Amino acid sequence: MVAPRGTVANGHRKAGSTGAWNAQASPSTPTHNINVNCILPGLIATEELTALGIIPPAVDKEGNAVPRLHLTPSTENVADLALFLASSASDGMTGELFPIRRWLRSERFWT
Repeated sequence: MVAPRGTVANGHRKAGSTGAWNAQASPSTPTHNINVNCILPGLIATEELTALGIIPPAVDKEGNAVPRLHLTPSTENVADLALFLASSASDGMTGELFPIRRWLRSERFWT
């Protein structure tokens, strides 16, 4: 099932992902040397979405570069996080949620 962002179905899908992660990140996993973390990607800049014009350009109308945190994350950003979490550099990190999305003040709770 595919649901538009912000819909009830999309919320249930993410809630299911975090529920499964929470069940796996139990207190017994550290004793077995297992790290359980959850990557929660939002809209990701794939080649298809970029070609369809769904992903905003990396430059504004005046040709200025858009700030990095306002850009839609790429598949490489997701892969980099996954590789980091699979490496020894993340030892001791478990039970964490890692959202990957562009930073827009309008999408945060303090606006």
